[in-house]
Formats: sequence, C-alpha cells, structure tokens
Amino acid sequence: WKVQVGRVSLFLLDTNLTVNRPDDQNITDQLYGGNSEMRLLQEIVLGIGGQRALEAMSIRPTLCHMNEGHSAFQALERARVMMKETGCSFEVAREACASGSLFTTHTPVPAGFDLFSADLLRPYFSQYVSELTLSFDEFMELGRVNRTDRNEQFNMAVLALRTAHHVNGVSKLHGLVSRRMAQAGYRDLPIEEIPVSSVTNGIHARSFTSSQMAQLLDKYIGGRWSQDVSGAEVWDRVDSIPDEELWRVKQLRKERLVQFARNRLVAQYKNKNAPEADIRMVKEVLHPDALTIGFARRFATYKRATLLLSDQVRLLKLLNNEERPVQIIMAGKSHPHDDGGKELIRQIVQFAHTSGARSRIVFLEDYDLNVARYLVQGVDVWLNTPRRPMEASGTSGMKVLANGGLNLSILDGWWDEAYSPGVGWAIGHGEEYSNPDEQDAIEATALFELLEKEVVPLYYDRNASGLPRSWIARMKNSMSQLCPVFNTHRMVSEYNKTYYMPAIDRYEQLTANQLERAVALVNWKEKVRNNWSAVKILDVTSGVDKGQILPVGATLNIVSDICLGELTPDDVIVEAYHGQLDVNHQVTAAKRTVLKGVKAADKDTWRYEGSIICEASGMQGFTMRVLPSNSDAELPQEMALVAWE
Repeated sequence: WKVQVGRVSLFLLDTNLTVNRPDDQNITDQLYGGNSEMRLLQEIVLGIGGQRALEAMSIRPTLCHMNEGHSAFQALERARVMMKETGCSFEVAREACASGSLFTTHTPVPAGFDLFSADLLRPYFSQYVSELTLSFDEFMELGRVNRTDRNEQFNMAVLALRTAHHVNGVSKLHGLVSRRMAQAGYRDLPIEEIPVSSVTNGIHARSFTSSQMAQLLDKYIGGRWSQDVSGAEVWDRVDSIPDEELWRVKQLRKERLVQFARNRLVAQYKNKNAPEADIRMVKEVLHPDALTIGFARRFATYKRATLLLSDQVRLLKLLNNEERPVQIIMAGKSHPHDDGGKELIRQIVQFAHTSGARSRIVFLEDYDLNVARYLVQGVDVWLNTPRRPMEASGTSGMKVLANGGLNLSILDGWWDEAYSPGVGWAIGHGEEYSNPDEQDAIEATALFELLEKEVVPLYYDRNASGLPRSWIARMKNSMSQLCPVFNTHRMVSEYNKTYYMPAIDRYEQLTANQLERAVALVNWKEKVRNNWSAVKILDVTSGVDKGQILPVGATLNIVSDICLGELTPDDVIVEAYHGQLDVNHQVTAAKRTVLKGVKAADKDTWRYEGSIICEASGMQGFTMRVLPSNSDAELPQEMALVAWE
C-alpha cells in the first residue's frame, strides 16, 4: 500500500492477499501478539520482503536506515542482490552495503532485543543462506555476540550492528546506555569510545500544536516557526507575546480538554451500561480553572504510572484542596501480553472510582492520537516518571512545549538533556539505584515534595488581575529554550549531517569501479586480523620516573618501540592514552596523542615518538596503544582491535 506524505512515499506491507497461503495471510494482522515464530515471520516480511518490494519498484536506495533491529534481515537481502549482480563475495557485499547502512536502536535493555533459536531459524534460512555462500553456522555467527558460542541465540540487534557501520541511540543518555549494552562486543575499548553515538528524537511540532496557539505564534513570532521550528532566533520572540493573550489561549485549550474528557467519560460509562446517576456525575468532573496534570503513554511497568498512588493520603490532600485543587487526566494502553501494565491501569481506574476524588482524577480509555492532541494542548503539566535509565528518549513531553505546557519528569531520556532550572521540574538529580523499590520510594517522595512546595504554589500565585506571572514566565522559558531543539526539523538535519551524507559518500566510494575499494578494504581487514596477534608494544620510555613531579605546562617526551609483525606503519596508528588518574590509578576523561613512526628498529619493529603537554595539576598518567588505521574504514566500528601496553 502506498501513502503519499507530502513529497515522501510511504509503503506499507500487507500479506492479507488471496494469492498467499491462508497461514501467510495472517502475518501482518497485528503488530503485537503471537509467538516467537510469528515475530520472526514478520521480520522476514519487513526486512527481506521490504527490500524486494523496493527492488520490484526499481527503487535502489544508497542509504538504508534500520529503525530498530526488526528490519535487520534487509541487510542480508541487499548483500545477496549485490552478490548476484556483481559476482562479489559475501564479505565484499556486506562491507559495501554496511557502509551505506545506519542502525538506530530505541531499546534501553538487552531483554528488549529479539532473539531467535537456531532451530527456529533453520527451516526459514537454510536455503536462503546458501545463496549468500554461507553455511548455516556462519549465518548464526552474524547474530551472536560471541561468534563461537553455539548456545547463544541469534540476536537481531547484533545482526544490525554487524551489517551497519553507523549506529546511534535516541538521546544522549540512551547513547551511553547503548554503549554499555554493546560493551561485550568491544571489550578492549573504553566505554566512551564504543562506536554508538546518539541523535535525540524530536516531534513534528505543528502536528501537535493547537490551532489557537498556532495563530498566536503566527501573530507574534511569525509564521516561520512552523516551517523551520529549529530557528532559535524565532523562538526568542516568545517574550513579546502578552502574558494575558498566552494565558487566555492556554485556558481556552484546557476548557476544550475538560469538555472532551467529560464527553469521553460519558461514552465510556454508557458502553458499560452504567447507572444514569453515574453518567450525570461524570458530566461534572474536572474544572477548567484547576491545575491540570496529564499522564498518557504506553503502560509499560518501568514508566511507573502508579508512582503517585504510592501515598494515597498525600495525593488525596492535593486533589481535594479547595483553595488550590489539582486534577489528573490519565490515558494509555498496555502491550497485550503485558499483565503488569494492565494491572497498573486497573489500579488507577479503581482509585479513580473509589478514592473520594472521582471529580479530580480520570482515566480515558482507548488512547489514540486524537486523545493525545487534546491532552498535550490542554494540560498545564506533563508528568513522566520512568525508572532511569529505562526511557530511551520519550517524545510525549515534547508535544506540550509549543502549547505552553510544562514538564515534570525524572531526568531520563530527552529530559535529562533538556532540563534546566526555569523550564520545568526535575524529579531527583539523575541518580540510578540498584534497588528498584528504594528508587520508587525516594522518587515518589521527591515528586510529592515538588508538587506541594513548588508546582502547586507557583500555579496559584496570582497578581491582582488573576494572572500567574511567574508561571507564565516559566512557560515562555520552556517554549523559547526547548522548542528550537526538540523537534523533527533539528532531528532530521542532524541525521543528515552526521550520518546520511557521510554514509552516502562512503557507499559511493566503496562501490565505484566494480567495488574496487570494497575489495581492497576486505583484503586489508583480513591481513590485519591474521597478523594482529603479533602486534606488541615492546618498550616505552619518557625520561621521567614513575611518581616524578612535573610542573604544569611541561612537555613529556615519549619513545616507544612497537612490534608490527607483517604489518606496516600504514596499517596502524600508535597513541598515547593519557589524562587524570582516579583513586584506582585509571585514566579518566582521557586524551589521545598520536605518535609518529620515525624509523625501523629492525625488520618488524618500529620506533615511534611523540610528546604530551602536562596541562593540569594532580595525579596524571599515560599508557600506550596500537589500533588499526585505514582511511576507507569506519574504526573502531568495523574492527574493535586494540593492542594495549
């Protein structure tokens, strides 16, 4: 199926066709559901079928972007076609295709990656991998962290890592989390050098900004905000919006939200044949003048939707305060197989029905984009309570920004890099705990402290004309500082500059002249791997004794003899790895200084020299290392080889 989205063609795969066998017609019935075999079939259709669909339409992408590992089989199909057309080996095809492939992971825990057993894969791939000139065991190795461990299952994320030379997470914190998860495949590298970077997600601001707010923004900051939402100079003009007009629009959208929620609740109650008295009651829930908190998302257990319910006495005191009332609107769905998520919804609904605060807390069923728009356009505060660092990015809180909503969130995902005093509120200080129960208790207390002492008082601090000037100032801070950053304009531009254009250039270079440079690169890698065990750092001298004191600004001259075996200085780079030492005498915040080869000491040993400037006081140290070097290779992504002193 084809959907034309502006100038972009979106193709959707569907197996529900009469020409297919009855059991195959069901493969694309539902996204969630079924067993591991159904998941595998869906990923075969997406990856291999998706690539073949493009081929059938004569679409030959130079760059392929795998969004999660679900589509990783695409890389094998792309290589298979290249092998068939050029006669090259699988390794050459994989090398060339990987240069034009990007893998973006959204998963914050290893358990989130799809795993398949050899027995499950064999019936579907035995014949297919023969076309790749691979044995089935060699195919399995592509999806294992430890290639030789036959008990390890096939991991789709590992396959994606092995077939894409560019990898990223979806927030700065998630980039770090992803590097930790990938560490097993890069054991000799410091974690900061593991080749997983990040591009923080964004949202299409105009799609979620209310028409009334859009008109106000057009009037005071100009229509450019919706065309180039990442223009910081445009959002600087938010301060020119009169407080009265900004607050009037915000209140109007909250009134719309309250009415929408009432109508939705009436429909919910009627569907359940509720008594007429209950239906009359829900027509009066919520109040447009009360501080309104929104919480809506997928009900995964790590998102802790019931964190507020951990102290119900304290929560009821907030909700039922006659002078400064608080109301909460919640919505969301759980995965069909996530019983824990379903239980959270049950607890919330039960509390809303029986707590004595039925008019102050509601749960809207059947969460969809329409519900989401009303919520993000109308709430005063968007609440997010994931268990750090489980939120890869999160985008729901970004959708309130242009609508004047404020975020109250754990420092996780995008909020970890977005938060600063004056734009919203942070629950905690970015701590991570080994005991989840302790974490929940501490952060629930912190959440209540923020609500009681900061959020609620600020909202109800009004001037003589009834305007919450300080609250409006925070709204403007949030809009001017965060709207230019957390949007799809910035996100796509960043992908384009950081990944797309470099990957396209590299793919074209490696595939030119009948894959000449790809063939040379594969041969070079084989030579390096076969000879790397001979690479050793034989001797290091600096003219300084261990523990000797040098003044800041002094130069430390280093001479090192390196055994390269059959390799040459053109095949490697020699570095001094240096910096401040921690209490365990490990280098922290390391810097790398390249040493130059000056002469051959004998037939396979080379002398390297360089110098380090002592830039800071304190305990300093250095060590030496050798890494492969080739201008055509993305290192260390493609070869995680390091010889340390």
